[in-house]
Amino acid sequence: EQSRRKEELCNQLKAEAIASEAQHHQQLSSLYAKINALETDLHVVSEEDCVKEWQKLRRNLDFWVKGNFRDTAQLRKINYSTVFQSDATTDAHTWLPTGSSHQKWAIIQAFIARMVHNNILSQYEPGLPEYENVLFFELDRRIFEQCVMNTWTHCKSGINKALGAITMGTQKALMESLVKQIESTFGSYASTTANTRQQQLQRIFSQCADFKRLCNQQPYNFTFASSPYKEAIDMSCMTAIGDTDCSEKKVMLSLWPGLWKEMQPNHLGCLEPELVWAASL
Repeated sequence: EQSRRKEELCNQLKAEAIASEAQHHQQLSSLYAKINALETDLHVVSEEDCVKEWQKLRRNLDFWVKGNFRDTAQLRKINYSTVFQSDATTDAHTWLPTGSSHQKWAIIQAFIARMVHNNILSQYEPGLPEYENVLFFELDRRIFEQCVMNTWTHCKSGINKALGAITMGTQKALMESLVKQIESTFGSYASTTANTRQQQLQRIFSQCADFKRLCNQQPYNFTFASSPYKEAIDMSCMTAIGDTDCSEKKVMLSLWPGLWKEMQPNHLGCLEPELVWAASL
């Protein structure tokens, strides 16, 4: 018995030592990042501030959807096929049987969130042609692999600032194009004036692009997760709404991407879970 208690105590002390070392390493990394930022004029923000800003953007979109689509009679007219693939449209009657306002709002939000992810968040710099985005992603990866961290941070920050200036015009055109696509899809169901809601939405898109650029200026990498239709629910990195009591839940709609940070090379940590609409098929 004494030997068992001694072994348990040793294991406990080892676990505490490992946890303490990991926390100390994270604190040192954060401190070095701040020092590096002072030396290189980087705008470094904390994880907490990144999460707060990301949550704020999600709330802005939620307010926009619910504020501009209040007419329940018009909401009922929204066609599932405007946002779903053919297989999802076939399944729609099984998991959206009532077509409530909350479900229709979810359709609109998912449509917009997907556009934000595909056209802004998953790009190296929004407004660049696709082949140039691929090129800069590869360039960033090569510098990260072959240079010291400080060199990579400097290069990433400099490239990001330069691209931001170069793409100012094309990025504005991109935002306007996204707004037009959403207006052509859902505008007839809205209960507000077109000019006002379009300006509001373009502002949200610009804020998302600004957040993406801020992430690019940090001395670590951020990524964004948007799950496809019928992806298995993972509660460690997702917040599910809808049919949350079912045993084998699947992602029906991705309502807002999850925010991930590269804690160390090839190891990502979830800072803010992806918001999804769940159901069982």
